[in-house]
Amino acid sequence: MASRDPIGNKRIEEVVSAGQSALEDSRYEDAANQFRAALRMGARSGDEEAGIRCRLSEALEMRSLHREQLETVAKYDKFTEFARLSEPMQMQVLIRLGWAHSFNNGIPRSIALYNQALRIARQIEDEAGIGACYFGLGRAYRFVSEIRIARDHYASALDHFRRVGNWRDLAHCYLSIGNIDGREGDYRSALNSIKQALVIIGDRNEHDLIGRAYVDLALMYDNLESPSAKVLASHEKAIEHFNHTGNKSYLAISYNNLAMKMIWLGHWARAEELAKSAIAALRNSTKVAQLGAVLDTLATLYLLQGKIVEADALLEESLQIFSSLRSDREILNKEHPNESETQTTIGRSFLVKGRPDLAIPHLERAVDIAIRSGYLQFLCDNRLWLAEALLQAGQLEQARVHIEGSRAYLRESPDMLVWGMMMRMVAKIEMSDGYVASAIQSLGQSSSVYEIKGSVYDLAVNRMVLAEMLLRQGRVTRAIAETEAALADFTRLGAAIDTARGVTFLEALQVLRTPSEDTPGVSREESQIQPGSTPPRRQPRSRTQPRVVA
Repeated sequence: MASRDPIGNKRIEEVVSAGQSALEDSRYEDAANQFRAALRMGARSGDEEAGIRCRLSEALEMRSLHREQLETVAKYDKFTEFARLSEPMQMQVLIRLGWAHSFNNGIPRSIALYNQALRIARQIEDEAGIGACYFGLGRAYRFVSEIRIARDHYASALDHFRRVGNWRDLAHCYLSIGNIDGREGDYRSALNSIKQALVIIGDRNEHDLIGRAYVDLALMYDNLESPSAKVLASHEKAIEHFNHTGNKSYLAISYNNLAMKMIWLGHWARAEELAKSAIAALRNSTKVAQLGAVLDTLATLYLLQGKIVEADALLEESLQIFSSLRSDREILNKEHPNESETQTTIGRSFLVKGRPDLAIPHLERAVDIAIRSGYLQFLCDNRLWLAEALLQAGQLEQARVHIEGSRAYLRESPDMLVWGMMMRMVAKIEMSDGYVASAIQSLGQSSSVYEIKGSVYDLAVNRMVLAEMLLRQGRVTRAIAETEAALADFTRLGAAIDTARGVTFLEALQVLRTPSEDTPGVSREESQIQPGSTPPRRQPRSRTQPRVVA
């Protein structure tokens, strides 16, 4: 006679079936409750209990309860418990244990479990099981930045999942491959893989998978020539779907990504709100690397607002998180790719403080992490900030190398926002070489990109750079107009340090302005005024001195 729930008066198989339906419908909390109820009712065999525990572990994983997902199946780490199971169930348990350990930073253990499960899956000729093992191995190797190995495993998983026609696993594979392509800077291939996953999902209410697809879709659109409205719509759809699932970690990641977009668009109050919500959601989770990345996002915003002390505190915490990850990985002791962004922001903090000498080691570290990890998504951004620091330190040729290297890479893997920064750096190099007219043209290309992408802050920065170039040409009135326009944006945004420097530069320009039109005949001292500097004392013009109208 079947066991019964004393409260609901249901048979255990009915409860398990209800849990499975809830799991497939992305109602993960309901699913977990059903599976817990089934365990309380008492399974009729060791295999039945193991199957329920595996499903419960999966439901907990989808809610980002990673410690709990491991605890649910941890009993099978003991040989005596594991040996009681049939071979097919041993395979399922090993896969689930591998998955749970990988989400709790136990990567070496995870890889060993997947390989053990793979031997059983091959022995019993279980195509779906073989595919699941390869997929798990792909996830584990991606976590330690072994990108090529991860891609090979995902490709093998895709091949086996095609044989059994499991749409959910196929969609998972395409999303994972797309994520890797995006990390490597191949945004168009990534976009194709993500769209393929969405086609496979179709009109099913698979909120978790759809949410993940829109997370990556927004990032790919943002790195291609897509309108901001399209990018924002993808971010909002991701948040909407994760709200359905109750997956707090992925919801936090979506908040963070939208926060970054809000920073670019100049909606800084909204960006701060989103970043703080993401941090709160990740504080008590096992997603420590993601927490490190979100701390960097808020630090970036504070740096732009001139809140240097607050930014540095967040960056210190972020750096400690990535350091702890390296020590936790034992022999697979590799950098997390997001650390490169934290190192870059630390470098930018030193640049704000006027210390390019201290910025350079952090920016070099950022470039090294990006190259060694194989995640090239941040590499050009890292190199261009390093070029900025080198240029400020007077190391023109070294800066030129990084700018040209970034240009070559971006021609193969376009990224519009990074292209905008690259052309700004090209303009600065040309100005340093004395080719001011050419520098203005290059800066114009940069500004065009930022205008298309709606990056208000970067447009204002470019106006300040342009003002300096116009001063070099003696076009003081035009330089004042650009500075005033930049100051209006900095003030509206709340960019305190940029505002203060802009005010100082504007005062310097106003001292130089004459009652009539600009002249190209500015002195060497005047042409070397930098934003934030003190203007030289201007000598009265001789009445007999000729003046050429610009």
